[in-house]
Amino acid sequence: MQDFSPAEIVIYTLAAVLIGVLVVRSYFERRRQRRIAPPAKEFDFQNATPFDLAYAVDTEIMARPNTEIVPSLFLYFNASALPRIFYQQRENATPYRDKSHRYFLRVAQHDVTGLEWLAIERRIELPMQPAGSRVECRVQACASEATTVKSLLIYQAESGEEKRIELGTRPLSNEYSEFELDVNLDDHRFQISDGQILLRYVVLTEIKEKLNLDIRSWDFDVVKTD
Repeated sequence: MQDFSPAEIVIYTLAAVLIGVLVVRSYFERRRQRRIAPPAKEFDFQNATPFDLAYAVDTEIMARPNTEIVPSLFLYFNASALPRIFYQQRENATPYRDKSHRYFLRVAQHDVTGLEWLAIERRIELPMQPAGSRVECRVQACASEATTVKSLLIYQAESGEEKRIELGTRPLSNEYSEFELDVNLDDHRFQISDGQILLRYVVLTEIKEKLNLDIRSWDFDVVKTD
């Protein structure tokens, strides 16, 4: 049996420890980056929102720069490096508004290295409305610490040009609060496609390490203004 010198024993011990650390790290990294299984047949993905149908409850999913969470709800970010941004569904302790709002959506900034901006977008496609109509869009959200969010509306103008309307900056705390993102349709000339107009409501968050943003609802109504 070969005898090892004390120096060799130290080297081999350190190598074994390093290999063990790498194996454990790789295991947890795979767990953090796991993707959810394909939705069950009864899951209506096309008509889903994160607030009513369960598809990733307590499952943390690592986001890519352009992630479609469910149809009409997107998570966007731009980065010069590889930040670690995650989202997941979590169950509400008490359903909000009605029993359909069983879940809330959490967006977590685990590592903001290289992160330049982070946005959550809700797309609303609706028939062109008669004169005197307004879209009322309500968001209820909170954060793990005091922060602010900036909101804007993006749409295609009749000329084909992309237009942006700033809807203000709002503070968020660890208590849920509701804010409205309203637009009078008469004030703008929208591009109409197959009788539909597309509104893109965007919420930009501050970039903060370990910041969690929880969205409990994102509803909209079309109302008459006269």
